[in-house]
Amino acid sequence: MKRPGGVAIWFLKQLGIEDAFIGDLIEQHGSGRSSWWLWRQVLMATFGLATKYALLTFGTVAIGWAVLWVFFGFLLVPFAQLDGYVMAKGLAQPYSAGWWLRGILMWIVIGFPFVASGWIVAKIASRTPRLPVLTFAVSVSTVVLIALILDSDPGESLDLRMWLTVPLFLVVAPATTVAASGFVAARRR
Repeated sequence: MKRPGGVAIWFLKQLGIEDAFIGDLIEQHGSGRSSWWLWRQVLMATFGLATKYALLTFGTVAIGWAVLWVFFGFLLVPFAQLDGYVMAKGLAQPYSAGWWLRGILMWIVIGFPFVASGWIVAKIASRTPRLPVLTFAVSVSTVVLIALILDSDPGESLDLRMWLTVPLFLVVAPATTVAASGFVAARRR
């Protein structure tokens, strides 16, 4: 017998798909169905769940984006102006204690909206929180990636090191934070 597709089955369980359906998939996959077939079933089940809860999913994603907009509009802009003032006045010399504190505070200020928005999306979609949280996380990564592409200079040559470090981190970190906080919130129902 083949080993059941661990990631595919885990993904279905995270979405809250019924155990009987998952058991049927494991049984058919074990009796000779390919991994390609299993992943097609996973995608079809995910699409079915998404269409069943489309209004809830898109509504909570919109609320998640509203939370990000409010936090970044009212919290990050003033903090960035304060940070610019601190750096322009030389109040935080590079690699000093103040400079490190500034960096830690910046990560907290930037990270908190992603934690809060993932948590809120999961709490609003309390019956089926994981699909809206994953949808929101993917939308965050997509928007960040589009912004990075649009911000890049078309006349510059592509520096592969730069595209494998900072943008990858900027695309992955917010979505991971949203998903992690949303999954934690979903477990605390």
